[in-house]
Amino acid sequence: AALDMIASSQQQLGDKFTTFYLPNCDKHGYYKPKQCESSLVGPPVRCWCVSSWNGKKLPG
Repeated sequence: AALDMIASSQQQLGDKFTTFYLPNCDKHGYYKPKQCESSLVGPPVRCWCVSSWNGKKLPG
């Protein structure tokens, strides 16, 4: 059980170094409604909805 906890915490720390956020905008410079955190080792990690005007995360 202790080794599983250590492995899990190491994986979580590793994720912080392999993921990044780069704003996704349209050709007019507005944020696209769906923004995602990218990963260097696979598909997007998580996505969220934002306001097209200011890029602020929407509730939900």
